Amino acid sequence: MILIAAKNKNNGIGYKNKLLFRIPEDMRFFRGTTEGKTVVVGHSTLKSFKDGKPLPNRRNIVLSRDPSLKIENAEVCRSAEELFELLKNDGIVPRLNNTENNSERPLNIPENDGIVPRLDNMKNNFEQCLNIPGNGGIVPRLDNMKNNFEQCLNIPENGGIVPRLDNMKNNFEQCLNTPENGGISPPENHESESVFVIGGGAVYELLERYCEYAFITEIDGDSAADTFINFLIPPRWTLVFRSEKKEFEGITYTFCKYKNNDVKQPQA
Repeated sequence: MILIAAKNKNNGIGYKNKLLFRIPEDMRFFRGTTEGKTVVVGHSTLKSFKDGKPLPNRRNIVLSRDPSLKIENAEVCRSAEELFELLKNDGIVPRLNNTENNSERPLNIPENDGIVPRLDNMKNNFEQCLNIPGNGGIVPRLDNMKNNFEQCLNIPENGGIVPRLDNMKNNFEQCLNTPENGGISPPENHESESVFVIGGGAVYELLERYCEYAFITEIDGDSAADTFINFLIPPRWTLVFRSEKKEFEGITYTFCKYKNNDVKQPQA
């Protein structure tokens, strides 16, 4: 699982069940990263969404202690154990248990709107292509790659995203870190990337120990907050990437990726 959140410099993430900031690039990153995936959200946070409805184009799993709660277009779980049992039945939890520290393991790259170009299926025939069906039917093709691995394709999709292939090595299973969507490199282990924990505070606290990565937008502001995340502390959580500083209407922010060095395995 991957945790995704935005916090101010005091680790505040919300006030009266509302976001502290609404930064367009951050909203685009959240949407592009989670669309087509599973999101896990608390019932109180769900109520803060537009019309109190589940997010579109995603599988929504809502955590609530209410035994009678039913939500249209969402699945409801009453505990972390029930959540993991649900994910296990979908084949997700067993894949979480297969995490390996192999840096050459291929990546799924969760870019804008769920585009997932995969490089691990390339064969020795360099002219074999991957069709990557991106936004609006955009199909960047890799079939023109030459024998020289250092030749690159610039694919300016989705507002100038440029996944680059010029660092490919002779080992096709070696992965690329492609800093898309604000510069967050994708996780080294691709199997759990389809499940995102999106809040609120109690759900983050409950599930952060099971998350391999945290995608955090760090905002240089100190607006009033009543909900916080205080667990991104070394040595268990370490910062592995920080983007360049960005600004919106005088607000400075960066996109960060944290790695959990002691992931707890779900017992489902």
